[in-house]
Amino acid sequence: MFIGKRKGVLTLALALLLLFSKTSAQAVSIREFAEGCLTEVLGYTEEEVKDFVFEEREGGVLAYWPKEHRSWVYTTLYKNNVPLESTTPFDTGYTGFCGENAVRELLRTMKEKGWISEWSEESKNALLDACLENNVRISTEMYLSESAAQGLQGFFESCYGPAAGWTDALFELRDSVFAEYGLTMEELPFHVLGVRRISRRNIYQSDLTRTYTLFDGGEYPDELKAAFSDPHLTGWTCHSGALSFDESREKPGKGTGKGLAAFEKDGKRQLVQLVFQDGQWTVYPLGTNALYPTGDYRVTFDTQQNAFAVQYLLSDDETAAFYLSCGQIKRDDVILSCTTINSYERVNRKTGEAIWIGVNRSGMPTWQKELTPDGMPYPVANFPSYLGVTPITEFPTTLEAARQSVFPGMPEGYVYSVEVNLRTQRSSRSTSHGVLNAGTLLPVLERLPGDPSEWIRTKVGFLEGFVVDTYVHDGQTQSANLSALPTVEAQKDIPLKKGTGLFDGTVQTLPAGTKMHVIIENGDWLYVDVPQGEIEFLMDVDGAFGYVRKADVTFLSIIPGLDWAE
Repeated sequence: MFIGKRKGVLTLALALLLLFSKTSAQAVSIREFAEGCLTEVLGYTEEEVKDFVFEEREGGVLAYWPKEHRSWVYTTLYKNNVPLESTTPFDTGYTGFCGENAVRELLRTMKEKGWISEWSEESKNALLDACLENNVRISTEMYLSESAAQGLQGFFESCYGPAAGWTDALFELRDSVFAEYGLTMEELPFHVLGVRRISRRNIYQSDLTRTYTLFDGGEYPDELKAAFSDPHLTGWTCHSGALSFDESREKPGKGTGKGLAAFEKDGKRQLVQLVFQDGQWTVYPLGTNALYPTGDYRVTFDTQQNAFAVQYLLSDDETAAFYLSCGQIKRDDVILSCTTINSYERVNRKTGEAIWIGVNRSGMPTWQKELTPDGMPYPVANFPSYLGVTPITEFPTTLEAARQSVFPGMPEGYVYSVEVNLRTQRSSRSTSHGVLNAGTLLPVLERLPGDPSEWIRTKVGFLEGFVVDTYVHDGQTQSANLSALPTVEAQKDIPLKKGTGLFDGTVQTLPAGTKMHVIIENGDWLYVDVPQGEIEFLMDVDGAFGYVRKADVTFLSIIPGLDWAE
């Protein structure tokens, strides 16, 4: 798909409201309306509008452009002298777009203040502050810019999104501004060695100061020395990483933080998650599955996506990135640290080709809103949202593969549940075996009518019953957020029982250290699935099922599949 040639639609509801409310007592020509849009909505001065060429076209379209810029064609579609829709040649569909009016005002201000012509750290910070005041979603590259050219390119990408989604007119605008200052393009290198920090007001919570710390080339910040002295990292070298730390303005030194770091040893790679808690950074494993085993890469933070990212340099012109969110899950007073995949993006800066594939439904592309060339919405891959539980090499990286993806490891004929009662009868008033934990795999033995939804007859271990169809998903639907089942470990040798009664028999004896998935939590008892081999992210449908006392097990703080590399 080539998105650099696209011309999107600018909704002019605001313009209609402004212009027609001012002229309610008199008729407004379409040209007058267009001129009003240029000055009141798009930020042109009245003198600049005098230099515009206006042309009537077929189908009730008025086209207009600056005399010196023939490719900057705006249009207004109208019927019976009523404007219906307008377009701008600079619309990239970028969801963080601050508005063309703000862009033009910022360009004028930076010229008047000399922020670009007299580039310095002070002028850079002044430009950043002005951008924040105008709700510009500032790019990481702009924050880190070290020259006027880098700062100006970062400004355009902050306002309009990544250059892969730009129109020809936008490239021409950018080039004209560069020429005005006598600048040439300067891209930040893929690797910038050392430790770099960005401290700005948190745009989401004004009472906090957010500091991003990026490190590359084997160096890392001093505050991580204690965390990286973890015995599991002995012999491993830090490759790169990123931190995000929010500090209260009222209570300096108090704050919350999270981050990611990549390590290498003897040709192997592993990713770790960092959490700032109790006044110190703590490190948690994300395993060797979280990174591609080969190829150039870096860990960074993307301020436009507001997400961490692992970026891969595929060629001089092409990059791929996984956008990630670091989080924690609390179960039974145990905190599980995990990183989830928001989306995958691949961009070729030379051709303008770009691909975006979602994993969970919370993220959307920042550089466009369109359908794909074949008219289909952008896909959400059926892939575990938890980074590392499945090799990242299995992630579908084409639109076709993403649409055809099936959740890895899902047994045929099974569905997975959200939290739902396992009923003994096809009625919400019937007795329940208990609430199935989200992520439980269930065989579909039979589908039966219900009101308003179907019922599925199923069996998990020796518990047989019914669940409502709306509370389960198959591996072919775009519902990739399959939850991690709680995992426990036997504190000592314990019996796996057939029931919770005093005289219920024993399935088998579980040695101390046995790990198992929790299917149902029922007071002092847990209904569990004991895998045949090593415990993995998905439950073992052929494992041994039974009850264990809650007091005899410990809830684990690591999601199965996420462990330290040897």
